[in-house]
Amino acid sequence: MDNETAEQAPPEVRQVAARFLPAAEAASLTIQKPPTIGFSGAAVWLLSPADGSPRYVLKQLPAGLPPDQIGWTHLLAQHLARVGVSTQLPLRAGIHPLTQAGHVAIDRQGRLWQCLSYLPGRPIATPTSAEVLAAVTTLATVHRAASEFVQPPPLPRPTGWQTRVLQLEQLAVAGFPRPPAEPAGQADGQAAWPELASISQRANECFFATGGPQLAARLAAQTFPRPLQPVLRDCWWAHLLFEPAPGGSRVSGIIDLDAAGIDTPAVDLARLLGSWQLEAGDPEISLVERWPAAFDCYVSLCRPAGDFPTDVQLLHDTAVVCGLDRWLHWLFREQRNFADFSRVTCRIQALLRALPAALARLQRVSTAGCQLRRPQLTPQNYDR
Repeated sequence: MDNETAEQAPPEVRQVAARFLPAAEAASLTIQKPPTIGFSGAAVWLLSPADGSPRYVLKQLPAGLPPDQIGWTHLLAQHLARVGVSTQLPLRAGIHPLTQAGHVAIDRQGRLWQCLSYLPGRPIATPTSAEVLAAVTTLATVHRAASEFVQPPPLPRPTGWQTRVLQLEQLAVAGFPRPPAEPAGQADGQAAWPELASISQRANECFFATGGPQLAARLAAQTFPRPLQPVLRDCWWAHLLFEPAPGGSRVSGIIDLDAAGIDTPAVDLARLLGSWQLEAGDPEISLVERWPAAFDCYVSLCRPAGDFPTDVQLLHDTAVVCGLDRWLHWLFREQRNFADFSRVTCRIQALLRALPAALARLQRVSTAGCQLRRPQLTPQNYDR
């Protein structure tokens, strides 16, 4: 981290840092962008002392995310830390905190920020079997601890399945979003437009050729079973960090809990294992066939009810369909801009590759008479 990079940080970033840290410390820290940025485009800065080792992460809150919801995820992170799960713990805002927990501050432009402890480690896109097993063991620890976190979130939010139902209803009528006549937005987005338009066309050809509208309608008419509890909801491979350990790697922590909420634990395992499968580019095999030891480990630790591997696979396959729909909706209907359109295109291409196998598995499940039952609440009686 050199001084030239630090000087590129807007002055208000250091001013925001001073809302969480002593003024002298905030003034002495080097401020630098992380090596990679997320898809949301929200500002993220690493704060480091003279030795260059990051100590804090300063993050702008995603647009539309209420401060009270972030306060709840901070309390959840602190609860997980008490049972040994490493997450990014929040620093208190010393000036005008916006939540009861006091961990969100506002800058002069009205934007909301949080400051978190930095976690060492790196994400692994293509893990070994041992690394997958370590990750699933950590996730089981998270779920067991989170099931005892009794404070309800401040606002009701739809579960992953409830969100999918709304998308499936639209897909049953119109298929995947199609591009408008003229591209809009930034130059690199326009450059990617032909490829994105081709992806939309191929996705719709696959969807309609395999009876996708009828399948989507059948799935949308169902409700997903299983108890609900606090879960991570965005636990994909880039949010799980590893560091070297004797004999291999160990999980060093979990980052970015902003999406945490009330849902079925199966959604976290589907998100994590599904993200690794998408990276590997081999969507034909089911998740439990690829990682049987990981499923055995999770089931032995958490004792989930019902046919848990089938639930996880169902959530992954519908996430492929609905994830592709969501990305095309953002691009073609909302015409969003993204910090790195090449990464966006790669993500959408991966979903397109996974689409035929996901649709085939969903067709088998739906035609076999699998009925998804109404959700049951955990003893904490979270109000949905």
